[in-house]
Amino acid sequence: WILNYPISEKSDVYSFGMVLLEIIGGRKNYDPDQSSEKSHFPSYAFKMMEQGKLEELLDSSLKYRPYDESVHNAIKVALWCIQEDTSIRPSMTKVVQMLEGLCPVPHPPMTSFSGSRLFSSFFKSISDEGTATGTSSGPSDCNSDAYMSAERLSGPR
Repeated sequence: WILNYPISEKSDVYSFGMVLLEIIGGRKNYDPDQSSEKSHFPSYAFKMMEQGKLEELLDSSLKYRPYDESVHNAIKVALWCIQEDTSIRPSMTKVVQMLEGLCPVPHPPMTSFSGSRLFSSFFKSISDEGTATGTSSGPSDCNSDAYMSAERLSGPR
């Protein structure tokens, strides 16, 4: 139990998202030596997403092509993973599919409240077979050959 919440698959998703964000940014999620705006990296990342300045988040030692879609997608996936509302965090299966480019990666909600209201069904729109059943706010197609069960990805609980 962490902060009165049980550890679950969604806890693993959150942890993965934080690690991914830290790798992309080349820094820890909290750095008291940064300005107050940048000290809490996840909050700063959401702010830069909102302002369309994702390049501001990248580790300067990373070699990438400017406006590289895969880098932008990785940041968006990380921000989906660290949503406070666990019900809108994707499954690890979905995370893998998005990172591999098998499914589109929509912009994550900027706040937990609007996220649960606007996007709560996004990751639930894909059935167990990996096919789309959903709305225009989520992915419209997903390669079912790429579907892997959560148990296969992270092992039995």
